[in-house]
Amino acid sequence: MNILFISPQPYPNGMAATKRIRLFAEYLAKNNNVKAFICGKNNEANLDEGEKAGVFWKFIKFSRFEYFLSFLKIYRLLKINFIERDKNIIILYDGIGLTNFMFAIIGRKLGYKIFTDIVEDYSFHQEDTSFLLTILHKVNIHFDKKINYFVDGMITLSQKLYSKYSHPQFKNVPLILIPISAENINLPIIKKESKYFCFVYSGSFGKKDGVEILIDAFSELTKKYKNIRLILSGKITKDLKANIEDKKNIDYAGLIPDKD
Repeated sequence: MNILFISPQPYPNGMAATKRIRLFAEYLAKNNNVKAFICGKNNEANLDEGEKAGVFWKFIKFSRFEYFLSFLKIYRLLKINFIERDKNIIILYDGIGLTNFMFAIIGRKLGYKIFTDIVEDYSFHQEDTSFLLTILHKVNIHFDKKINYFVDGMITLSQKLYSKYSHPQFKNVPLILIPISAENINLPIIKKESKYFCFVYSGSFGKKDGVEILIDAFSELTKKYKNIRLILSGKITKDLKANIEDKKNIDYAGLIPDKD
């Protein structure tokens, strides 16, 4: 098979979203031709293009307006990478929205099968955003209700999402649950005694993630247990960071480099 991942997430080094895409891509690359096109943002940890574990990736810059104005740019990208006499598949990361629906439409016209990997329910977003991002979220929620018109199959991250897309309105679209994954990096296990029982949260820190609830729950536990610690990893918000600064049993580890 010829498989293209289309994603706004950095590649190959990044946070949870990047890891999910990379693990899918590297597994599929064992027996297939796999490429990842990053159409959105990159970060300083990555080159603009390269190859890792059999997956070729390339960063292609799109502004938000270009996603739905650059018909020819998207068409050329998908046309050049289409392989005749092969099964051609596009996997769009995290649902259908304003920033990727053109890939689905043009890809289908060219003969690709379109799949999407859904990891969040964006109707739960509560963050205060700019006017443009607010409009973007509302449009994406509208696309989400019509997702069955754009895709040939859906992957979901959680049972909650699986239940949502099992609704009769999405019938006739194959659906599969593939939960959170982790790579087998075979780290040596170093046993050492610790007087603490540790809880670890690693991820994003938006209101939808419920980290404030986790911190409140942990604070209740500390009233009964003194030998517990909470370790937080990821890109924390200023408000949450200020909230934990005076808590001696909560450690913020920051963004942990991929090599660590």
